[in-house]
Amino acid sequence: MALKGARNPKPFLLQAYRRDMSGGTFVMMKDVSAPITVKGRHWGCFRMGLRDGVRLRSRPRESSTSPSP
Repeated sequence: MALKGARNPKPFLLQAYRRDMSGGTFVMMKDVSAPITVKGRHWGCFRMGLRDGVRLRSRPRESSTSPSP
């Protein structure tokens, strides 16, 4: 999985897998990777693992309470 992400030339790669947490427990994970290019050359990649069901927000939530004066 890591090698496939590191060699990926596309804008991003999303992979899903089952991670063994020991004791007979498994968790579904997602691995997102994106290439890092330096001076036009593929240098490596950025990788992030997420537990399945976790959602990323594009911006922070706005607070419903107003600040105290």
